[in-house]
Amino acid sequence: MRILINDFCGHAFQIELSRELARRGHSVLHVFFADNLSTPKGETGTGKDDPVDFAIEGLHVPMELSKHSLLGHRTADIAYGKAVAAKVASFHPDVVISANMPLDAQRILMQATKEHGAKLVLSLQDVYSSAVSSELKRKPGILAGIGGAYYERMEKKLLRAADAVVCIAPGLSELLGRWGVEHSRCFVIENWAQLDEAVPTGKDNAEAREHELAEKVSLMRSSDMERIANRYLDVIATLAITTKKESSKRGTEIIRFEQILGIRFFVGTAQQAIDLVAERGGLVVVPSGPGMSTLAQDPIYREALLGADLVIADSGFMVILWNLLNRSWVSKLSGLKYLKELLQQEGFRGAGATFWVMPSKEIADRTLEWLNQNGIPVEPSNMYLAPFYNGRMEDTALVEAIERLRPRHVIMGVGGGVQEPLGFYLKQNLSYLPAIHCTGAAIGFLTGDQVHIPSWVDHMALGWVWRTLSDPKRFFPRYWEARHLAHLMLRYGDRLPVK
Repeated sequence: MRILINDFCGHAFQIELSRELARRGHSVLHVFFADNLSTPKGETGTGKDDPVDFAIEGLHVPMELSKHSLLGHRTADIAYGKAVAAKVASFHPDVVISANMPLDAQRILMQATKEHGAKLVLSLQDVYSSAVSSELKRKPGILAGIGGAYYERMEKKLLRAADAVVCIAPGLSELLGRWGVEHSRCFVIENWAQLDEAVPTGKDNAEAREHELAEKVSLMRSSDMERIANRYLDVIATLAITTKKESSKRGTEIIRFEQILGIRFFVGTAQQAIDLVAERGGLVVVPSGPGMSTLAQDPIYREALLGADLVIADSGFMVILWNLLNRSWVSKLSGLKYLKELLQQEGFRGAGATFWVMPSKEIADRTLEWLNQNGIPVEPSNMYLAPFYNGRMEDTALVEAIERLRPRHVIMGVGGGVQEPLGFYLKQNLSYLPAIHCTGAAIGFLTGDQVHIPSWVDHMALGWVWRTLSDPKRFFPRYWEARHLAHLMLRYGDRLPVK
């Protein structure tokens, strides 16, 4: 996905949000007003550790920004709005996130997003028109009141017209409700200073004395950027579903995301999940209960789940535990059900549309035969035999094979714990982003490599019981490991368990 983040001020929080989104495999351009020297800036340069598809640009305007001239300030704001609009035209983003933007500039940016088909998310840090009104009240004459009313009306109109509004506090969300902004388009994502951006100084300083804090014990709250980035991706995913509904009559069910152990799980139908990644690509993972139980001690696996574009709640044990412990209900969507729906998609059944990563030649041959017999043409060259990775998830031969064939769908048929990091490796190293489906052994339930699971068993989330009864020596030890998941969920709930 192509994301343009505009922050008029150049603050650290928005820059780190851009970096985190870029780490998830998105193409991100971050722009800020370089001529605005009155606000503190974050790290506005890119470093060797930054993702390749991440850029920061400070935008300039052909006049001086005057803090003491309202007319001069407005002229510079409008010029900056035009500069950001030009970036929208050249970068072609799917989504624009705009923060701390003067209203005159915001209006120009909104028009540009509509002209170029991008969705606009407004990040509401404070009520801009209120600050303008306070400033105008210092000026004599009736124009102050007229100007304040003018900007309040403009801000209301912009907020109502935005595709989504992210507020930093519940109070702002309540204000938006009174202003007529639809509740379904309002989200609350609190943001605070990044801990690694905070530079310790002496406690007794001018600002501390001004606010009478020099002699008091003060606590500083910092942001969890991974979690915040997940929340922003939730908002963006909702926009993508809305877009799909506007262009298709398929499905009217409501989708949402639920954060469990720090991982944002998709809650919806298989078709909706497929719709989210089919057109723009992305990494889909289907973590098992035993896999989820290793989150605290396996950083490679954890990073893969955090970097996925869609995480499906396949573990019946996890779903049951969550629903017993929480009010927000989560429905199970098995990897098998997802794969069955995926196999029916017209775009999936075309020649050369798919590429399969398999654990052995025998399984690859049976899968190839089954696919061709069921109307899904796949050539042997589109079957890849995965080597033994031995904990090192790098495979340049696999990357080269996918780059050569450029399929729309890559299906990871290797085991859980391997397929997720390998899928994330592909997402980071391919020059384009196909839909990468980490469905593991699910295809084996159809080809006969795995025991057949009746639909009623899958629907009742008892697939793990069925597999254990079919081969106790193989599957009981594996599923017994999932017992640790109960402890993690009781202790951490929606928080990421990290040792």
